[in-house]
Amino acid sequence: MVVEERFRRVNNRDYGIVVGIDQYPGLGSLEGAQRDAESFANWLVDPNGGGLPAGNVRKILTRQFHPPPPTCTAQANPNAHRFYSEVGDLLMDSAGNLRSFPIGRRLYLYFSGHGFLGSSNWEEAALYAANASRALPEHIPGTREADAVKASAAFDEIVLVMDCCRDVTLTGRISESHLCLPPDVTRGAAVRTCYAYAVRRGYQAQERQIEGDLQGVFTHVLLEALRRTPGDGEGRVTGQAVKDYIHNRWSDMVPDDGSTGPLIVVDSANDVVLAVRPPGPPAQAGAMPEQPLTQVIFSVEPPVTDSGIIVVMDGQLREIKRLSIRNSSASCALVPGIYKATIEGTSRQKLFQAMGGDVHEQL
Repeated sequence: MVVEERFRRVNNRDYGIVVGIDQYPGLGSLEGAQRDAESFANWLVDPNGGGLPAGNVRKILTRQFHPPPPTCTAQANPNAHRFYSEVGDLLMDSAGNLRSFPIGRRLYLYFSGHGFLGSSNWEEAALYAANASRALPEHIPGTREADAVKASAAFDEIVLVMDCCRDVTLTGRISESHLCLPPDVTRGAAVRTCYAYAVRRGYQAQERQIEGDLQGVFTHVLLEALRRTPGDGEGRVTGQAVKDYIHNRWSDMVPDDGSTGPLIVVDSANDVVLAVRPPGPPAQAGAMPEQPLTQVIFSVEPPVTDSGIIVVMDGQLREIKRLSIRNSSASCALVPGIYKATIEGTSRQKLFQAMGGDVHEQL
């Protein structure tokens, strides 16, 4: 979708640090983590996405250090120091003094690789560094680093994404933040946050073949949500709207998932606006749309009885249409947006997008 010029944003006061680690000699290597990190970094600099200048995004990836895979933990990079070097360059001037806060509007922190929760009782996660082993588990305490930046009010908003496992172990312990930043109690409390974890407590993040590549399922669905979630009446795509999209989409992507899906913690009182785009469908069902209608044709395979009903819901899971199935099909007209269709009384459901023209969906 091409976004109209009036909805484009150049967010030159936004910054991002993106970490993707594939090679772990001491823990076992991954295949998709670095690719996921690069995909997220690409969204950050996309004018129709995050809208950040390329110079505001700092990437820390395995390929920057290891054309051949590392053979021992001592030589493996990136280590935790690489992350702190990038944070230091962002927060400090050339003389090593802290810059004036706030430095910018928003800081994105993205981590992909092996991770853990340890014995923590908090809703948090840590990313293992490339040189980690079971005996020497060097790591970046992602949530605690984000919390430290928040407490200092170095930025007005923090968006944390951790596409990594959150294994619970009795021996693993997440370290405290390495950032020694002066807290600002009043302004820190007003910082807006959106923390997104690939899995809930005790579960492992998943990689799957998607569109020909091995990808992290969470990053794939997150980026899909960031690109497709309709804007509200003012074109704003909030953290809550993205959370709803991911929740609705998850069972389609991971039908055999034994957990309840990702954990996304949004600030309900001061939600983060993650994107700005043309408004989606009207908030009230039945309102006359200004956008061209999409004709959606549902085919039901395998067939159900002709007395079956297809329930169509909008992106907020509000029922807007009930369609009778006739000859294993049904149809309706919808304004552009994200919808969910289910066959009443069954587990058959599908999330789909209406963008004009005709759309054919199988249930």
